[in-house]
Amino acid sequence: MQEIWPLLWFPPVAWFTGVWTKRIPISLEGDYVRQSLMNRCWIKGPNRILSLTIPVQHSKDKESKEYRFIKIAYQQAWHKEHWRSIEVAYNRSAFFEYISPELKKIWEHKPETLGELSQLSFSFCCNWLRLPEAEWTKDSPTYNSVLFPSSPKPTLEVSESPYFQLYGPFVPGLSILDLLFHENPNEVRQRILTSQ
Repeated sequence: MQEIWPLLWFPPVAWFTGVWTKRIPISLEGDYVRQSLMNRCWIKGPNRILSLTIPVQHSKDKESKEYRFIKIAYQQAWHKEHWRSIEVAYNRSAFFEYISPELKKIWEHKPETLGELSQLSFSFCCNWLRLPEAEWTKDSPTYNSVLFPSSPKPTLEVSESPYFQLYGPFVPGLSILDLLFHENPNEVRQRILTSQ
């Protein structure tokens, strides 16, 4: 059976590499999986690895549990906290001043569902990097370890070559955001399209 990966919110670098080098199709179908990368990503802060987790509205009704329809909870100002964390982690990085104005619009937009947020983040990355069209499917994803790491670590069978990161040695498995802030778009695109 062919592997299918869910569209994720700012997924790890290796996710992008797998989608393009291994031609793994992506999907917005399937059920939401709690405590997975469907609503979280990791970035590297000055003192530690930070988990950016999007709170979701839990329903006791028989509402859809499909990932793309899961509603985001905005009762707390998590989106402002996330943006402050990104600013603290990356404001000294090489590409922060270039990428941050467009990126901040995603947080300010306040999308209603995880599916919408994932599509916005994916479109942003593809446009910024000028990536070719990815392969999409309407089939449900095959749920594998790509979804369930309990910390940023390489969980995909795709290598992630080291790159410069602020604040100490290279840590694999971080969100694509980390790489976008540290390398120019042409280098990132080449890394994604040619890594094995």
